[in-house]
Amino acid sequence: MSYHKQTGKYEAYINRDGKKIHLGLFISAEEAAFARDKAADRLYGEYANLNIGERP
Repeated sequence: MSYHKQTGKYEAYINRDGKKIHLGLFISAEEAAFARDKAADRLYGEYANLNIGERP
């Protein structure tokens, strides 16, 4: 996750097989973290490294 200065929003992304997958732009860091966790859970299941620490 990173702050996108041009839009004033937070960009959520995840890496898979060496490629950056854009998940969207969000108003808050928490929303971006939740979107990233949701994608991590979908891609990696029980091996996902989560930001929030709970399954979405």
